[in-house]
Amino acid sequence: MHVSTYFSLRPSSMLWYLLMILARLRDDMVSFIRLFIFRFPFSYFWEKSNNLVLYIHNATRDLTKIPKHISFIVMEDDVDVAALSEAVVWCIVLGISCISIADKQGLLSRHRHQLDRLVTSRLYELNLPAKAVVCQPLTDTVSSDTSGGVAISVVLLSPATGRQLLATAAVALATADATTESSSANSTMEIKNHQEEISYQGVSVEQLDNKLRELSGLTDADLAFRIGPTDSLFLPSPWHFRLAEFYQVSSQKALRPEIFVAGLRFYSGVDQRLGK
Repeated sequence: MHVSTYFSLRPSSMLWYLLMILARLRDDMVSFIRLFIFRFPFSYFWEKSNNLVLYIHNATRDLTKIPKHISFIVMEDDVDVAALSEAVVWCIVLGISCISIADKQGLLSRHRHQLDRLVTSRLYELNLPAKAVVCQPLTDTVSSDTSGGVAISVVLLSPATGRQLLATAAVALATADATTESSSANSTMEIKNHQEEISYQGVSVEQLDNKLRELSGLTDADLAFRIGPTDSLFLPSPWHFRLAEFYQVSSQKALRPEIFVAGLRFYSGVDQRLGK
């Protein structure tokens, strides 16, 4: 009696255990899906699959020319370090190694380490080859050698760095002019008089321009993205933007890969006359 009862209940018990297993698997799958939805959104897979890299390369493959130096001029009062770091990464993806960013208050110079970390982390996420990235103010490039193994240089510009570089160049030219003139003087009195009053006629605009280039080590920007109000006349160091083509972007929040590509297409289609 007991044996027959046991065998009669066995199929239902097996069905019950099977249902329990299926329920447990369902719960595990729900937890698994929730984990990936909240911790790894769809954009993560899009980025990790290098679609961003492919998009930039595919969207620019037909361009006739690519700028060697791209600059981002922030005319807004605040800076969005995250948005600007993304823009730097787009330049690196395209193979542009000379990048500069300018802001009115010099805020980026204070947050340069954060900018450096964000750029490096983003490159790692995109599975790009490791590159040495250095973000530093323009004045730091004057006193440091950034050519030793640094693949990517992000120069931070501001009105303060522009004034400081201009003053350094003026002093260097005046000192060189005084030394040259003094060496040709025939008497101690002439040397003394020359040291008291240095003639400005010995310094030309071309000399000043060459000295600024020598001190900064920064070439003229080919393409500059003006980010912010269109009525702003902010330009940190005009001598770096004399030959640049300007592309207007409404705000830092509006910086997106397609806007970046649109600026590149604009630059590629411009017939540069270089002041002629």
